[in-house]
Amino acid sequence: MFRFLIGVAFGAAGYWAWQSFGRDLLGMGGDQETTYGGFNSNTSSFSSGTSGSSSYGTSGSSSTGSSGSATPTGSTMGSSESPTRRALGALVSGDERQIDLARAALLIAAEEYPDLEPRHYLDQLDRLGQALRARLVHESAPERQIAALNALLFGEEGFRGNEASYYDPRNSYLNQVLDRRLGLPITLALIYVEVGRRARLPLSGVGFPAHFLVVYEAEPRLLVDPFNCGRLLSASDCQQLLWQAFGSSARLEPGQLAVSPPREILARLISNLKVAYQ
Repeated sequence: MFRFLIGVAFGAAGYWAWQSFGRDLLGMGGDQETTYGGFNSNTSSFSSGTSGSSSYGTSGSSSTGSSGSATPTGSTMGSSESPTRRALGALVSGDERQIDLARAALLIAAEEYPDLEPRHYLDQLDRLGQALRARLVHESAPERQIAALNALLFGEEGFRGNEASYYDPRNSYLNQVLDRRLGLPITLALIYVEVGRRARLPLSGVGFPAHFLVVYEAEPRLLVDPFNCGRLLSASDCQQLLWQAFGSSARLEPGQLAVSPPREILARLISNLKVAYQ
């Protein structure tokens, strides 16, 4: 059963609150088994491979919603039985393949933004997915599909990585990323995957160390960096990312390019919040 350990108010105690919450989520996903595909070091494509627990639910049909903008008015963390807490617990404790990742991320954000309306932001993702689907009618090549998604999100919609204020907590709250068009690798990847899947693109998140990525799970298997405007990455690019983050002794391993199941993504999202509130 999903257990909530956030029993303190947000703010000074936020670090410990998110640490406990993240540990709980990680514990739930610890028994996932994944088989990894290989990676072609000379191109931007993966060789064939199968990833376990690579699918997760998306929101249903759109419905009209009022503005979902919210101002942080203090966390609901003090109430372990809040409706938001119960909704998130129910969502992540079921079949992992059915977890609506965007909704779960919005419920996490509702801990800091209690007036947040998830439907408003899910509608935004739906509309972006519809816009992308219209552009893909005559596009079947994976590279051109990725280019169309990049043009929509980073060209027209203006999403980008927040390099100037990387540790701003707002970069980890999905509502704020959709409002401000600024985010971290993981939140931009989440939006990238959710919009792409609404247009039936086979996209999944990849929990690469220190820099979350996205994989196009069809041949050719493409690795995408949403934090850098959807740049396609090769194995040598990934090795460079490891060196930048961990030093020259770091080595690229196949498991680092595995698809991340939803609970693992949510735990990593909360881990980022823990760091942001240190």
